[in-house]
Amino acid sequence: MIAIQEIIKRLKSDDPRLRDQAVMSLSSVASLTMNFVSLLIFSKIFGPAISGVYAIFVSVNNLLLLVASLRLDQAIHAPRERRDAYGLGLIAAISGVVFSIFVATLLLIFIVPFREHYGAGVAQMVWLFPFFLVIANVSLLLQTFMIREGLFSRYAAILLAQTIVSVCIKTLLISSSAKTNPLIWADFMSQTVCCMLYVANLRKNYQAVIPKMLFSDFKRLFREYSEFPLKGLPAAILQGINTQLPYIMLTPIFGDSSMGHYSRALQFLQLPSQIFSNSVSMDFLRYGGEAFRNNQDCRKEFTNSMKKLLGLASVIFPMMWVGLPSFITLSLGDRWAVTGDLVRFAIFYSAFGFVCSPLSSVLIFAKKNTSYLAWIAGTLLVNFLTLKIASRTLQLGQCIQVWSFSYAVMYLLLLYISYKCCRVEK
Repeated sequence: MIAIQEIIKRLKSDDPRLRDQAVMSLSSVASLTMNFVSLLIFSKIFGPAISGVYAIFVSVNNLLLLVASLRLDQAIHAPRERRDAYGLGLIAAISGVVFSIFVATLLLIFIVPFREHYGAGVAQMVWLFPFFLVIANVSLLLQTFMIREGLFSRYAAILLAQTIVSVCIKTLLISSSAKTNPLIWADFMSQTVCCMLYVANLRKNYQAVIPKMLFSDFKRLFREYSEFPLKGLPAAILQGINTQLPYIMLTPIFGDSSMGHYSRALQFLQLPSQIFSNSVSMDFLRYGGEAFRNNQDCRKEFTNSMKKLLGLASVIFPMMWVGLPSFITLSLGDRWAVTGDLVRFAIFYSAFGFVCSPLSSVLIFAKKNTSYLAWIAGTLLVNFLTLKIASRTLQLGQCIQVWSFSYAVMYLLLLYISYKCCRVEK
């Protein structure tokens, strides 16, 4: 009740920052509620097998997405001029289209070994990769522009619309679940709708700079921000592999169904990030970025954001540890009991990521791509060795638990590196 009163108070505030936060909170709560309810309903309908295929598809697509934009989506936050930001976005969009064509060519060549490694279920949907990749890349770029322009309330409303569209499409495709994967189609169609809404909201801000872009501008921008593809891209690829490592290494051993349980466990654990961590992250990304660009110091914004995230994490994740496994079993049935167990095994990874990942965006402001690359390379090595050794003798749950602990330790190291980069020594 107190939280609702605080949101209403902020809605009436004269401070646009507080109003944006209130609208984002309301939209996030609505989106979270719909995601949570739909997660329960569709998990029961589709089962672990379809969820596993969906998880593998998304993990591969997320890896490809990191390459598609050359990490220039991160560079959009850096320029002072909208014209330069637009130019970087256009370069990244063109790069995504070219890369999707390259992916389609590779699929023609390697479809047989891909099917043998990941199974027929994923292979049936593999031809969606190039199209999904283009839409996902454009959606990512437009989201970045929404945050850069401070259109937080509209951004939150569009994310809510995406949730609604996704739920509606999944419902319509239930009857065809035997022939296709409704979870993948729902993602594809809902992201397409969101891209249209993003463009409608950003058009007024950027239509004046579109005719002014010259080929020489693109060359200048690429040279000026070459650090992002040269250093940020390798780091992003390693980060993507790191995040998807359990799918890559454990799917051939434990199968699609088991990884479907793991995927659902992560979805439950990531729900708090959708409402709390993401809003704090966007707030820090904009206002922390402004402080760093103007004063070369964002320690105050970093500390305030860290306190908020620590306070939330200390309440949310202990409650999830205690109650979520039993709730999953009671609501979804005994066949999803493994998911409840995996929630506890993976909770350290999610809790530490909840706090540390949003704050690591300071490395973007400070252009410390080399530091991030070194951290992610070390993390990938540690996690690879952990899963390689654990998967030889341990069951799925124990493998995830050991991996979760090792990742949590590396997240603490990332937090320390991020804080050290908050201020430029003069």
